[in-house]
Amino acid sequence: METESLLVIRMKRLWQRLYVRLYRRGNVLRLRIYQQKWKQRNLAKRRGQYRRAAANQYAKDKHKILGRNAKYHARVRPHRLAYLVEWRKQHVDHARRIQKAWRELHSKQIVAKQRAWYQKNRLHAIAHRDRRRARLKGAEGIYTAADVERLFTSQQGRCFYCGKDLESFHVDHKIPISRGGMNSSENLCCACRWCNLSKSDRLISEWLGYLKAVDEKSYRRVRENIQAMLAVPIKRKILGY
Repeated sequence: METESLLVIRMKRLWQRLYVRLYRRGNVLRLRIYQQKWKQRNLAKRRGQYRRAAANQYAKDKHKILGRNAKYHARVRPHRLAYLVEWRKQHVDHARRIQKAWRELHSKQIVAKQRAWYQKNRLHAIAHRDRRRARLKGAEGIYTAADVERLFTSQQGRCFYCGKDLESFHVDHKIPISRGGMNSSENLCCACRWCNLSKSDRLISEWLGYLKAVDEKSYRRVRENIQAMLAVPIKRKILGY
């Protein structure tokens, strides 16, 4: 009896499978329409299920997934970069339009990122800017952010010209690049904002003459402090005569 009941059950299952296959073959279009309608009705539900399943799988195998992704990107990166370079060569105008549209869409984020980078790497940015200026003017010499930090330490955190304690400072060329000065650490000093903007592109001697005519008190303070910084009497050669 038991064997007969098992055979009946198996036969019923076989007939059901056969019926389903025959039905699908004869109603392909009808089934596709039904499936599309069902997907549209249950789209949000299905997305939620997929996201929960993916989140659970990621939480379960986080380190394994991250390691696998890192290996994949390391393997694919050279090929991807080569493909992008070749694609840009073949589609120059289209690539420029894409970049322009992306910059316009993310202009605020780009500006914020640039400002944050400048605040974090201010001395590097200043050194890069002066290097470009020197190259355009044909001036010799080069300096780095480390050179500026050493100058600031040697000046004991005070302005080279007026002796004011520096919370923030400008990097100034004693002999301006526009007047034939070099872009090297020997020609640099850390100065406060007022002194740097007041001196502008003048030689130190010219600036002292200007201060003497305009503000006698500032002239004396600047002259005395420069003399103290140099630790020698002010001479014409040092002042740029």
